Amino acid sequence: MSEFLRVERAGAVATIWIDRQPRMNTMTVAMRNEFPGIFAGLEADETVRVVVIRGAGGKAFSAGGDVSEFLQQEPADLEPCPCRRSQYQRGAAIGCG
Repeated sequence: MSEFLRVERAGAVATIWIDRQPRMNTMTVAMRNEFPGIFAGLEADETVRVVVIRGAGGKAFSAGGDVSEFLQQEPADLEPCPCRRSQYQRGAAIGCG
């Protein structure tokens, strides 16, 4: 696992932390590519009932992808994450692009 992602477990809840605070928790290509493996490991663990994704630092969940890296990728290199998703958020969410 990269230095910017970590998984913590408390009972049936697994929390995935995005921790790249100096860059507003932006996601690198390497971080993005780790998520399918992280989710596969958590899905295989029958004790995990809930997965929460959080941004460290309290300032931003994530400012999105690290544009300087993602602009160097071809669209075919960025496959969608094959997982079920649900969302709860506190505060504004703004997206574009």
